[in-house]
Amino acid sequence: MKKVQISSSAKMRILKTASDLFYHQGYRSTGTNEIIKKAGVAKASFFYHFPTKEALALAYLEDLHAREAESLLRFVNKWQKPYDRFLAVIKWIEPWIKSNRLRGCGFLNMVSEVPDKKSPIRKMPKKHYEVLGGLIAQLTQELIKSDPKLYSHLDVSAIANSYLVIVVGAISLSETSQDTWPAKRGVEAVKALIELQ
Repeated sequence: MKKVQISSSAKMRILKTASDLFYHQGYRSTGTNEIIKKAGVAKASFFYHFPTKEALALAYLEDLHAREAESLLRFVNKWQKPYDRFLAVIKWIEPWIKSNRLRGCGFLNMVSEVPDKKSPIRKMPKKHYEVLGGLIAQLTQELIKSDPKLYSHLDVSAIANSYLVIVVGAISLSETSQDTWPAKRGVEAVKALIELQ
């Protein structure tokens, strides 16, 4: 029993350390030896849990997806009115990006470092944004249902795709400019999606 607890603790330390390093200094710039040293684990323990650096990167992305999805859903569910819930996704960006010190999206950062389109590492970012697009589509449907007279003309797929582009652009430009104005402007851009239709 004690061995399992130590092993589990080592795995979590490795994942936490790698997550911090991958996110803040980059995937390619982070070596396994640095992770092992900063996590305070033996090399054998590292490779027992994560046979390759790629396996660790996949675990990092899966964990990141779970944490961000939970945070976003918690924020969306604070709102009751469908219009407010619809806008909640873009409104979440500014406080989230501030909490990350304007470092941007871990998924976009990772994709930029792994140009091989066949790499398994690129599949998780794609899934992450597909899930986000699905949430936006669901919130758009809620909005239409709440007031068919006002919103029945909206094309759910077109709105979801355009909304996703605004979200990704707001995140990327906030990181690039090291300012939150793109996230703030994103709110107005999303409002315009349903007002101009």
